Amino acid sequence: MLKPRIDSIRVSKTPARRQPSEGDIRWLKGRNTLQIRQMRIVPAGHPHAGAHVVSNGRQLYEWVDRGSESDRAWQATLRDSDENSTQARAYFECGCLCIIEGKVEVRRYESNARAVKRYMAECACSRHPEYKH
Repeated sequence: MLKPRIDSIRVSKTPARRQPSEGDIRWLKGRNTLQIRQMRIVPAGHPHAGAHVVSNGRQLYEWVDRGSESDRAWQATLRDSDENSTQARAYFECGCLCIIEGKVEVRRYESNARAVKRYMAECACSRHPEYKH
């Protein structure tokens, strides 16, 4: 009878790398843009437009620029909101160090007015209007 032979053993002391999920945010230094991860959908003009794209039984995701035309979560927050809250939210989410470093959470489906109020309370970087150097 043959016994199994062990040629080498690999030991890793670092934790496994976390897989990105829907709603994750990343900062692209080269383009100076904030991106959000969303489920990929079938584009307009296709018979199944708006349906989620699946490959081998798994949902497909994509990184889209925050606030762009393809950012569906951003478009949902713009509905029924006043112009001041919309501009203030865009101001914070497009350059606030607290958001980029993960100190302040971006909630995708939060209204613009509520998001701005929370950013004003939690932000401690130079994006805050009352920042004292």
